[in-house]
Amino acid sequence: MPSLGTSDLNNYLQAKGRLHSLSWLEANSGPRHAPTWTMTAKSSLLFFFHKPLKLNHFLVDGQVYAVGIAMQKNVARDIAATETLRRLRQEDQ
Repeated sequence: MPSLGTSDLNNYLQAKGRLHSLSWLEANSGPRHAPTWTMTAKSSLLFFFHKPLKLNHFLVDGQVYAVGIAMQKNVARDIAATETLRRLRQEDQ
């Protein structure tokens, strides 16, 4: 089940007709028993990352909106999604 931040962000982007601009990349680092997840949301624009990202970057239409790091993948995604939604709503005002 998606976390509240991720669901809210998806609903917001869908209402704005921008859901297609969102996709997630995932990576983890650290030991298998205690990984640190990096969730990267990217726009439909083309980006090349030559090195693994150390932060969870959230991109919508080519912009980095938020950073989140967590021991659980869904929590890392939720952190990025919640902050991204806050910033997008702020921009709409």
